[in-house]
Amino acid sequence: MAMSSCVRVRHASAGEALRDTLPLLIGLIPFGLAYGVSSTGAGLSLFETWLMSAIVFAGSSQFAAVQLLAAGAAPGLIVMSALLINLRHLLMGASLAPYLNGLHPRGRAGLAFFLTDEAYSLTMARFLRSGPDYRYQAWASLSIYFGWMATSVSGWILGRSLPDPMSWGLDFAMPLTFLGILASQVTDRASAAAAVTGGLAAVVGFFWLPGQLYLVAAAAVGVACGLAIPTERPCVEPDGREVTS
Repeated sequence: MAMSSCVRVRHASAGEALRDTLPLLIGLIPFGLAYGVSSTGAGLSLFETWLMSAIVFAGSSQFAAVQLLAAGAAPGLIVMSALLINLRHLLMGASLAPYLNGLHPRGRAGLAFFLTDEAYSLTMARFLRSGPDYRYQAWASLSIYFGWMATSVSGWILGRSLPDPMSWGLDFAMPLTFLGILASQVTDRASAAAAVTGGLAAVVGFFWLPGQLYLVAAAAVGVACGLAIPTERPCVEPDGREVTS
């Protein structure tokens, strides 16, 4: 599953990145609304709801944080829970790092802040298809960032306006969105093995491991199984033609 050595760079425009991101943004709407609604139950103000989305920018961690806040948990526990949930970002960042070696450290730090599951999915697919392009990752990440903040604020307003908006099943949007991302990434035996074994490990770990550690375990199992299966990727020229190595 290593990066091909003959991939060439083709820089993307903001419009191209937004076009690719649009389906995920549509799927993100109910997820962001659900977070905004949940924040009202935790007693967060509109500004606090927006601020958490702006500086944390991690849906799963924000959901966990507002639930812990509603339960009166200590600040230290909330921070540690958020860190554990987001440990998967270390794996995503490690897989993107070889494509961004030529970028200034400040640029890599900026891209790391805006990294999400959705942005990673789009970016990795783009890198493998057309070569490393940090501009594409930046535009896609920013689209998701501003979309997330907008839907968070809208969810807070919705939560104050309706008696029980969570009865609409908005919280089911997250797994559906991630399933759609996963399906688009299963393109060969290695990725299929990683998806299946990682999913099974997540289910088993959910019942046997404490806290959110099942996410880390599932990611490790999936990556190990994917790497164990050899696969070949075509080389891609700037015009999109496949060439032999």
